[in-house]
Amino acid sequence: MKLCETDRQEGASGRHRLDEEALLAALAATTSPEVMKRLLTDILTPAEYATLCRRWSILRQLHEGRTQRAVAADLHASLCNVTRGARILRDSTSAAAQLLGDEPAP
Repeated sequence: MKLCETDRQEGASGRHRLDEEALLAALAATTSPEVMKRLLTDILTPAEYATLCRRWSILRQLHEGRTQRAVAADLHASLCNVTRGARILRDSTSAAAQLLGDEPAP
């Protein structure tokens, strides 16, 4: 598992590892989309939240079978970001691929 950016910058101190674990536990404990949205919009800037939503949209559209170029055009995203999403979905151990596999068809 990758460490948070601050862990790499500050020598992976124990405090930052605990912060990461606490964040992951808080996210995992969130069971409602409404509460998750409030949490994410509390801790992320509007631009960070929009980027996260866009990345999920890329993954969803690719999972639905759209071509990389069509997804890039639809979302005004770089082909590089869309290709990264396709690589994630090809990895059977990817949590994103597994979550999308469990989602009902739109």
